[in-house]
Amino acid sequence: MKRIAALFCLFLAPFARSEWVLEFQNAADSVNMGFSYFLYDSNDALRFGTPMNIESNVTICVWLKNPTPNPQASGYGKDLCDIVGTFYFGGGSGGFGFGMGKSSGTWGLDGQTRQYGGANNSPAPWFDATAIRDDGKWHHVAFVYARGVGYRFYLDGVLKSEKAVADGGCTSQIDFSLGKKNWNSFLGRMADVSLFCIPLPEERIKEYVKRRILGNEANEEGLVGYWPLNDGEGAKTVADRVDLDACFAGWPTTRGKSKHPGTIGSSGPVWVQDETFDVPTYDEWLHKRATLILMK
Repeated sequence: MKRIAALFCLFLAPFARSEWVLEFQNAADSVNMGFSYFLYDSNDALRFGTPMNIESNVTICVWLKNPTPNPQASGYGKDLCDIVGTFYFGGGSGGFGFGMGKSSGTWGLDGQTRQYGGANNSPAPWFDATAIRDDGKWHHVAFVYARGVGYRFYLDGVLKSEKAVADGGCTSQIDFSLGKKNWNSFLGRMADVSLFCIPLPEERIKEYVKRRILGNEANEEGLVGYWPLNDGEGAKTVADRVDLDACFAGWPTTRGKSKHPGTIGSSGPVWVQDETFDVPTYDEWLHKRATLILMK
């Protein structure tokens, strides 16, 4: 009877539903979060446009569907497309994030960091994205930078590429953006973007493949920004859903705290409804876990 009841509960669990997501359709499509990062290698700190200092380690997580390059016809950067980050690596401005780039003629996902006025840490990790460009499925991508250790690049919780970096740090005076920053935007759909000030361990990344970010992870989780990208038709901004009281509890008041909504560019991206983004919410994930335990 216990197993029958558990199976009944499982069938009552939520199934896939139509969700609002952002679709990037043009080379200039972008969402500007409107705040700058400064990662100083001198004091190992990440500073927002508002007065907040945190450790200079970075993890970016995002869900992507059919990420496709939209390269320039010619010129410097013709084989680079932005997805998420700061990205402006010219003129010593520094930056961090990942996009799409070519390696031996093949398009893949390409991560990078650079120190302000310092040496570029490239070549950063790259992996072939051919298999996920047109399979019609959502994929979780995590880009991790740990200062003094190096990079890790994950696809659906599986380590795809890594590179050791002895030191260096990364700095930026450029606003954090989705889509176009310096090069062209990628083409495809995006949902559930999160930014952490720590290099997330692999087990946590694997968990976020199974469920969406909750938004109020404890301070040690390092969550500093969370944009579900489900605001919907007509919205010109994307809300930052991070729970500041939970994520920054106990931090010195001098570090400050604030949310950072994004502003959608004049050319897009656009809101579309997608019936295939079926990643469970935190509550749904707990419900399914409890059901599976009852079935054992």
